[in-house]
Amino acid sequence: MILKKALEYFLKAKKADPKLGFTSFYLTLCYDVLKDYDNAIKEALVFLEKEPENWAMHLALSEIYEKTKNESGRNEELKKTQEILKKNIDAGTTNTKEYFLLCQLYKNQHKIDKAISVIESMKLLSLDKETLRDAHFLLANLYYDNQKFDRTEEELRMTLKLDPDFHEANNFLGYLFAENNKNLDEAIQLINRALKAQPTNGAYLDSLGWAYYKKAQLEGRTDHLVTALKNLSEAVQHSEEPDIYDHMGEVYYSLGYWNEAIAAWEKAHALYTQMLNNDTKRKQIEAKLEKIKKLISVEESDSRVMKQRMKVETIFQP
Repeated sequence: MILKKALEYFLKAKKADPKLGFTSFYLTLCYDVLKDYDNAIKEALVFLEKEPENWAMHLALSEIYEKTKNESGRNEELKKTQEILKKNIDAGTTNTKEYFLLCQLYKNQHKIDKAISVIESMKLLSLDKETLRDAHFLLANLYYDNQKFDRTEEELRMTLKLDPDFHEANNFLGYLFAENNKNLDEAIQLINRALKAQPTNGAYLDSLGWAYYKKAQLEGRTDHLVTALKNLSEAVQHSEEPDIYDHMGEVYYSLGYWNEAIAAWEKAHALYTQMLNNDTKRKQIEAKLEKIKKLISVEESDSRVMKQRMKVETIFQP
């Protein structure tokens, strides 16, 4: 109801003064929300005739084309958005939204080095504390994508220096340490700090469980495996992610609970299969399942041989 009243207002404004550029901008947004995509596109094109360098409208139009399954139109508008943003940044814009958006566009195209370059350039601006924190955290994610883990750690530490209670960064750094078998005590402290902010976050509980698993592997302590399993079991209550089930499988395997490990890995495999671009993960799970099933088969075979041997020895006893 409110949206339709807004649409009515903007149509009246446009009729009263057709030269008003902002009316077509807001009409585009109204029609988009109302799913009247033909009129949304019409108003967007009217607006862009007057302001061809307005990246916000090119971006909005790309999203409308995506909803109408016009792939070529979407790609063309994204290309124009990217070109305008790059030109503005090269000209020295201080609008941080433009840096963040261009970075995201490059990231979506898997051009991680270009995305990093954009944010590194933004850091040269005079930024407020929160924006600088977000820039460091974004760089940490980008360096992680490029498997530059030393730079990832460096950016995360700078993030936490600016905001020690930033729970996303605390968890990320803790998980990074656990993945690389590094600073495991600090990893547990960092993840617990993240969990203090969000105690039911499944990803954070998974990180804590994984850190205890890595500590158990390093120190050979079963109690750490039990703690790991407790946290992972709680994690899946809040978030049914395949990575968590994969981690549970590893813990069950280390504890000698092979059937439980199989069940966890089969669940992980089913979830990975439902997701796109996870062939590598799925094949890794398949290899683990094949290995453990072979071990169970060998164990059962050895058990049968042993029982048969005892039976024969009993028969031939004097």
